[in-house]
Amino acid sequence: MATQAGKVNRAEAAGFSANVDLNHIKSGDTFQATWTFRNSGTKKWNGRYLFAYTSETNAETANYDQSALGAPPQNTFSNLGIAGKIEPGETAALTITFTAPAAPGTYATNWQLQTPQGHRFGPVRWMRVVVEKSEEPENGKRFAYQSLNFVNSVSDFNHMQSGREFTGTWTMRNTGTVTWSSDFQVAYVDEAVSDTQQMMRDPMGAPAVSTLRELTGRDQVRPGETIAVPVTLVAPQQPGAYAFHWQFRTENGRNIGGLNWLQIGVIGSAIGTPPVPTTQTVFGMNINPNQGLDLDVDRLRGLNWVRFVYWASREQKSPEQAYQQRYRHIIQSYANAGIKSLLILHQDTEGGNW
Repeated sequence: MATQAGKVNRAEAAGFSANVDLNHIKSGDTFQATWTFRNSGTKKWNGRYLFAYTSETNAETANYDQSALGAPPQNTFSNLGIAGKIEPGETAALTITFTAPAAPGTYATNWQLQTPQGHRFGPVRWMRVVVEKSEEPENGKRFAYQSLNFVNSVSDFNHMQSGREFTGTWTMRNTGTVTWSSDFQVAYVDEAVSDTQQMMRDPMGAPAVSTLRELTGRDQVRPGETIAVPVTLVAPQQPGAYAFHWQFRTENGRNIGGLNWLQIGVIGSAIGTPPVPTTQTVFGMNINPNQGLDLDVDRLRGLNWVRFVYWASREQKSPEQAYQQRYRHIIQSYANAGIKSLLILHQDTEGGNW
């Protein structure tokens, strides 16, 4: 009880209600509880009076974890929507918004009226809640996505030259209930999936972690929206079958969904290391396959180089197609014999081991 100039602050409990079943609240949910007081004193309550959290307990709350349950510990009547003054004999309904703790369990909270000068009065009002584990939304998870499409910028990705830059682009739809921020992450993962067990894993020049803003420029992706995620990569130097894997994550590093991946085949360099300048005399020759001269390693063994001049149009293929389908094995065969080679298609250097 508090007095001032013969006036007395008194209060009586006059009601309680909540907008949820307090015995079944999901973790993380917000809810409201309303305590009603009757001014049983002789002093008016104005907007500067407070409804404040207190550590004082009673038999109903003493055995449970106690806190303000995410609410501000002090709330003025004005902030709680009480307009004007509460005269003696009148009632005031005070509504507080709470957030259920993340961990399941039984929790309690205790509140009391307070004058602007900090004097507590009236009964301690309390509430006990039972928090249950949240269920996943019907569409899967709060954080979820659907993979819609994947495109490799190199169509013949199983026959790539080492050091070649390319881009893998994954298109995804946010099928969860949470908006993705620009700080959601694309993180390289050195881990295989069933389809890549026999391949070499490689980051292919990608950063360990990139954000959606860095990769896409997007500030957010709302539920139901789609986003194209391009990742720029570089083919490894050594020939072989490779795989790149990445994990989608929240800004806090929480994994979302499974691994995303791509595979490539590296066949070697289109243009090898330039020769070291030398004054030594070297021998080589030009060969025109159009005149019946094709692969003949034994006859040319001992030469330092051989150059092929050919018209790819007679194969009715592009220079790239002609090189991959017919001439690549010629270059590799001469390389195995220590003979450098250069293949000229329409006078454009398309490949070799020079």
